[in-house]
Amino acid sequence: MGGNVNRRADPFAGQLFTAAVAAEKSKMSDILPEVMAMAQTRTAARKRVHTARRTGRRKSNNEKIASREDLFKHELKDIYTAEHLLMEALKKLESESTNPELARAFAKHREETAGHIERLEAVGESIGEELEVEECPGIEGLLEEKKTFMAHKPTKEIVQVFNIGAGQKSERYEITSYEGLIELAEKLGFSVAVADLSANLAEEEAALKTLKTLGQKI
Repeated sequence: MGGNVNRRADPFAGQLFTAAVAAEKSKMSDILPEVMAMAQTRTAARKRVHTARRTGRRKSNNEKIASREDLFKHELKDIYTAEHLLMEALKKLESESTNPELARAFAKHREETAGHIERLEAVGESIGEELEVEECPGIEGLLEEKKTFMAHKPTKEIVQVFNIGAGQKSERYEITSYEGLIELAEKLGFSVAVADLSANLAEEEAALKTLKTLGQKI
């Protein structure tokens, strides 16, 4: 900005330049805290994802489920693990997409998934339950299905078509899981849980709609 101004020959121009620089710095100082806060929140979410994945443990086969609240906690842990597994899977789906619009859709939903994990942790906190990554046989089965498919050495184009279908399968799993959790939460009077779970459900439904639309176009 104004790099060629001769501030010695024109003192007033120099003052204007100095004032403009100061104003620009002031603007940056005003928005910097907000930018830093957003960056820290995103980094923290990523750390929680990776830490949980590293420290995840298997569920005990002796886990007792004798009430609706027990079932709610069981299903909450299941979808929490599913979201973590899908965070990594979505990154792979994005990299395998040759269609830019599809790649953007997977990238966007990966960002949303980080938010889903945060909301689920908030749900856990609201009922005094600390969530950990354990196991999710449903999503693990879909991931295993992908490995089996890739052993057939499909072309990049066919992999992309397969991924659209696989993405829809996982979305339907998540949608059904969230619907069941919301129904349980309503009966248990978990109002905080209903709000957060409903927010996740809305984004899963939107992601499914996007994949179905792209599936018809690609």
